[in-house]
Amino acid sequence: LFNLDDEEKLYSVCLKDMGLEEDSYVLTDVWSGKQYECEDIFQENVEAHGSRLFAINRKEGIQLYDANIRINSVHVQNNTLLLETDYAMKEAELLCSKLPLGVSYNGNALQFEILDTRAIRFDLPGKGVLKIQF
Repeated sequence: LFNLDDEEKLYSVCLKDMGLEEDSYVLTDVWSGKQYECEDIFQENVEAHGSRLFAINRKEGIQLYDANIRINSVHVQNNTLLLETDYAMKEAELLCSKLPLGVSYNGNALQFEILDTRAIRFDLPGKGVLKIQF
């Protein structure tokens, strides 16, 4: 959402107009991490000359809401997210719909910490496949 006006503006977004099926969704503000539940129309005030960026995910099932790493592909198998990555990063962070039970990279277990934001943090060794188990 981009507000180019000199005053605060209320925006209304119909999820169906975006091509989304009727369902329950979670909108995540990618800059603040604040989340909103929505089924049909989402409304948000944006300050003058301000902008907001949201990720939209289904409410049900395992979801990846946000990450500070580039992810090339995401696959869900049972209670596991498989994430293909392509570079190493110290203090990689993922925000998922649930807290994971375990994290592994190319078959090797990784230590991770749970942050106040419900995100997890870990050191990503490099290019490969992250397995997030729930």
